[in-house]
Amino acid sequence: MNQDNTKASGKTSERRAEYLKQFKDPRWQKMRLQVFNRDEFACQICFGTESTLHVHHRYYRLTKTCGSIP
Repeated sequence: MNQDNTKASGKTSERRAEYLKQFKDPRWQKMRLQVFNRDEFACQICFGTESTLHVHHRYYRLTKTCGSIP
């Protein structure tokens, strides 16, 4: 791996780590719980309630951060 690829890989890892850190933010956790409650803890694709649920965005904005959650 050349030096440029190593630097790019390091920046990608840093961005990913920063992104994953946002999930621990209390504002994100609150929003997540609100979504689960709104959807009655059911998958919005199959409406199942037995599998592990994950919150997903309808679309993603690269500039959105947890700090911009109302």
